Amino acid sequence: SNTAVTWSINPSVGTISSAGLYTAPSSILTSQTVTVTAQSVADPTKSAGALVSLSTPTLNTVTFSATADAVVNPERGFAQGWDILAWDPVGERSNGRSIIRGFVNLAAYLTIPLDQPLLSSLDTGLARVRAAHLKTTLRFKYNDGETYPVCPVASESLILQHIASLAPILLKYEDIILSQELGFLGCWGESDMASGEDINEESDIVTAMLNALPSRFVQLRTPNDKAAMFSAPNPMTAAVAFTSANRSRVGHYNDCILSSDDGQDFTYPWGAIAFWTNYVTTETQWTPMGGETCGDQAVRSYCTSAGGQAQNVLRQYHFSSINNGGAVEDDWQTQGCYNEIGSNLGYRFVLNTASYSQTPVVGGLLHVDVNLTNNGYAAPFNPRPVYAVIDGNGQRYNQLLSGIDPRFWGSGQTIKFSVDIPLSASITAGTYRLSLWLPDPAVNLSADPLYSIRMANQGIWDATNGFNVITQTLFISTH
Repeated sequence: SNTAVTWSINPSVGTISSAGLYTAPSSILTSQTVTVTAQSVADPTKSAGALVSLSTPTLNTVTFSATADAVVNPERGFAQGWDILAWDPVGERSNGRSIIRGFVNLAAYLTIPLDQPLLSSLDTGLARVRAAHLKTTLRFKYNDGETYPVCPVASESLILQHIASLAPILLKYEDIILSQELGFLGCWGESDMASGEDINEESDIVTAMLNALPSRFVQLRTPNDKAAMFSAPNPMTAAVAFTSANRSRVGHYNDCILSSDDGQDFTYPWGAIAFWTNYVTTETQWTPMGGETCGDQAVRSYCTSAGGQAQNVLRQYHFSSINNGGAVEDDWQTQGCYNEIGSNLGYRFVLNTASYSQTPVVGGLLHVDVNLTNNGYAAPFNPRPVYAVIDGNGQRYNQLLSGIDPRFWGSGQTIKFSVDIPLSASITAGTYRLSLWLPDPAVNLSADPLYSIRMANQGIWDATNGFNVITQTLFISTH
């Protein structure tokens, strides 16, 4: 007789094999019952069923306390302007800063190719940045504004040749290059179009810079230039962000932010300030925004407690970095918002809660729920992996949390994610530590805790390893 049966499940939660082996899903949101049915092939009116009860895992939940202390995190904060060729930034970490704003003056090469002494000096300068455990933005310029508003710059063909000569060194130090500013054109390298270049020339130079350092953004001073070079009159959307398209890799900066009460700030086109403000504030959700202030003549530059708009504007524009000194910054010190701004430039992640399986077993799954908030002005804009780390008993397991991307942890947002971490069958039963680890993706920086992201919480930071510790008492059993 024909004893074959067809297997099915209802509802469709988990899987059933042709041999009748039911496999539950790796995780479920609510407890539920699944009916497993065997139906006769010879007589479909005959069937039998069994019930399988699925239960959500029992979780331990940890609630964390935020800290108001300053947290020196990578790729964000106040930045000192720096002559990369001449100065050693070895003391910047002790000043509570993780980045500098690097400048390279090429005035001696207005009409000639870059020579080996210049390239060697740049190599040495960037090596000093790496040795100081910092990162730097880079701007190459041919003048310091001595003849403003019209300043000497090299020809387009020579600029492109200079970029080609710089490319090998940029690639060598891409791990500690935070971003590139367009530079090369205009007074101070601010590409202000006053020196006769056109949008096609600027576009060629931007493309060359993007190609020279494919992993990093190029930042522009004027957003209308970006709109023109990519024929994109409206700001890009999240769907374009962090793709391979050149448009997605061009960000913004403003070297006169807060300088006028109307928001024009010596940057945005007259008569369309609101439009271009919206253009920049939309795009900087997914691109870098930095720059500097250039005078405290506008009340808007004051702290909000003094009737100004400083914190609100920096949050609106998603500033990740700004100059650490000047008249405006002196006002912030006097008016009492300097430390607040320093804490909130870029990202400031605060762990709210984390839950994890109460009884994980060797060879099974460890379920983890994370709830955190970004209280900073911006999200990270360079790639940043997220790992769950289980360590103890002489063992360490790093589990990359695929699909978790901090670049989309926007300002003011609360982020929730859940993961199921496979526990190796070779792990020894015992008590472990469970942590979140957000290291630098560069192989030579990933083990350096100074380049790992620290949550703004009390009592969870492992400064030796760069871990944010969720619990010290994760017990993994054999059954």
